[in-house]
Amino acid sequence: GFKAGRVRAALKATSGDTDAALEMLLGTQDDDVAQAPPSADTTSIDSDDNVNDDASDIPQPSSKERSTDSLVLASISQYTVDQGRSACTCIALTAASLFLEEPAVPIQKLANILQLAILEGVQTYQKLQSSGCGDAEHMSAEEVLKQASKPFPTLRMNGEIQQGVISRDANHPLNFKVMLGALQETNKWVCVLITKTPESVVVCLPPKSKPTARFLLMDSHPRPQVQLTAAYASIQTSLLDLSGILLEVFPPTELGQGIPDLMSTMYNSFDLYPLIAAPSKK
Repeated sequence: GFKAGRVRAALKATSGDTDAALEMLLGTQDDDVAQAPPSADTTSIDSDDNVNDDASDIPQPSSKERSTDSLVLASISQYTVDQGRSACTCIALTAASLFLEEPAVPIQKLANILQLAILEGVQTYQKLQSSGCGDAEHMSAEEVLKQASKPFPTLRMNGEIQQGVISRDANHPLNFKVMLGALQETNKWVCVLITKTPESVVVCLPPKSKPTARFLLMDSHPRPQVQLTAAYASIQTSLLDLSGILLEVFPPTELGQGIPDLMSTMYNSFDLYPLIAAPSKK
């Protein structure tokens, strides 16, 4: 795959034009794309200070991004890229890997992270499919992470796969808020890939020791039901607010009266894959 630095530099050089960035990457060698300099922005997801709900305090994005105090909209989605339609698991894993590499990512740069995750994630998906690693069009996170080629060496599972049930009942023991809250760690960021078949998204849970750090949802799908036309990042100040956004993305399926509880649970189940940064090899 393309090195992350090269893709970032290509996106920067083409002002976020992913088609032009892809052409540049395919037509150049490693040294031909200059590395992008680090951003001077300081407002970040991981910040323990400068957290303010006033949208004017958040750096304003370029014309290809839309930002408020809780939303950054990218210029593309997974459907923009050839063969990206079923690549959301690899895209979500890529987004998790990129975020855990730099949790202090400036909010303004989240659209670039999303675009990078889509490009790299689709390429990873294409490689796995072409090598016969995927038995189905949609691959689970478990399938991808168990590949001998180790496409995501910087990620490690933080415990076992969990299963929850989508519910608007605040007291349901398996709802988004309860399940994600149980996966939050005291001193480290945890990214949780959420799969509601056939779609996957990723959320990033801050350490409990950083009460002012924000919660993050990254989704490579457009969501026309909430007027989102491209991939987006939703930034929230609490787990309750994050759970509310997830209910908009994955509303519960109402099967009506007389339907057995077991069937309703099956239709509304989701899987959670808790991920942390793998220890660096020295």
